[in-house]
Amino acid sequence: MSFVSKLNPELAKLSGSVLDARVLGYSVAIAAFTALVCGLLPALSAPHIDLNRALREASSGHSTPRAHALRNLFIVAQVSLAFVLLVGSGLLIKSLWHIFAVPPGFDAEHVLTLHVYWPNAPANAAAENQRNSLYEEMMRRLRALPGVTSVGATSNVLFPDEMYKVPFVIEGQPEQSAGQRPFLPHGEATPDYFRTMGIPLLRGREFKQTDAIGGAPPVIIVNETMAKRYWPDEDPVGRRLKFDDPNFKSPWFTIVGVVGDVRQEGLEIPAGVMAYVPTDGDWFDDLVLRSKNDPRSLISAVRQQIHTAGSNLAIDNVNVVGDLLSQRESQRRFDALLLGGLASIALLLAAVGIYGTISYWVKQRTSEIGIRMALGADRQNISWLVLKNGMHLILAGLILGAVGALAAARLIASSLFGVATSDPATFGAIATLLIIVAHAACWIPARRAMRVDPMVALRHE
Repeated sequence: MSFVSKLNPELAKLSGSVLDARVLGYSVAIAAFTALVCGLLPALSAPHIDLNRALREASSGHSTPRAHALRNLFIVAQVSLAFVLLVGSGLLIKSLWHIFAVPPGFDAEHVLTLHVYWPNAPANAAAENQRNSLYEEMMRRLRALPGVTSVGATSNVLFPDEMYKVPFVIEGQPEQSAGQRPFLPHGEATPDYFRTMGIPLLRGREFKQTDAIGGAPPVIIVNETMAKRYWPDEDPVGRRLKFDDPNFKSPWFTIVGVVGDVRQEGLEIPAGVMAYVPTDGDWFDDLVLRSKNDPRSLISAVRQQIHTAGSNLAIDNVNVVGDLLSQRESQRRFDALLLGGLASIALLLAAVGIYGTISYWVKQRTSEIGIRMALGADRQNISWLVLKNGMHLILAGLILGAVGALAAARLIASSLFGVATSDPATFGAIATLLIIVAHAACWIPARRAMRVDPMVALRHE
């Protein structure tokens, strides 16, 4: 999936948004205030203008040094602002690109997840047996659906708001005091869960159906990070650990396998230690189904088969795993889009401002250009004179913008991933882009200056 296509869901969400009256009112008020201030300042200064001096300047085609400096200052400010916004959006977009390039630890393609439960189920032995029978019938029907390759269940669906963690003790390693023992996040998983999610088995074996039967030896599977942290130089398979949970007496669990890391808390957060214990799924936890085709086409059939298996079963949280990954980064994607849009507007305003100022400068100095050409200056010299005047302003704006961009990048440092706040590639690319745009904005007035007829310019003087 391309990077642009990953941005489209957020654009669709924005296009379907309802216009907020408060936001509209605030925007109108800000626009009116800006227009009032911009019109009020010239109006206040108008009564103090020296008319004779203004007429002389108009006839001579020259402006006051103060007015000239103010126009130059505006150009420098526009370039600086554009540089800051472009660098900020560039860093966020590059971070988003790096995040999507991070392998989540599983294969998100063609996987559907949903939560199945039995509302108001009676708490008795008969209900427990009925629930187990319902689960077996439901799983049998789901596995038989056309296009479904495997079905699994887990108590710990991807990106949980809170994971169940308990202290644990490793056999043969020094035990810490009760308050200092490390916590181990863990969840339950059926034998087909790892295969359905595409989580690789690195060592040992996966769960068997017999592992969840009462009386079976307690077994557990750990992830790669846990294996490297607690058994860095040895094979963890066959080692034992137990939970230090005051709510039940934990047996010693034997490690039977090591699976790949899954970034449970987000793609930008490194995987921590994680363990899985076997379950036969009779708790009706989160189901995962892998299909050969688009899993969305299975939703209707999955609902039908579950309700056929048990009319008292309820379904919610139906999602495609790939969509869950995209939704996880929706806020970061929106920030990048918003900042990118503002940066594009700032770039356009800077280009228009540079073009307008240089064009006005060329018009004011038409007579000077004519004199220079009459004295022997060629068209290339005139062009260089115009470009040099514009590029001095651009370079000043880039220097100030670089300082502002470094400060602004620190403000969004927490939203960056895999990219430094002073990333040379981003700063260099943005500076090059601004120079190209500014050069184009200066080149048009410079080309016009090259075509000035010396005799016409002298008669104008």
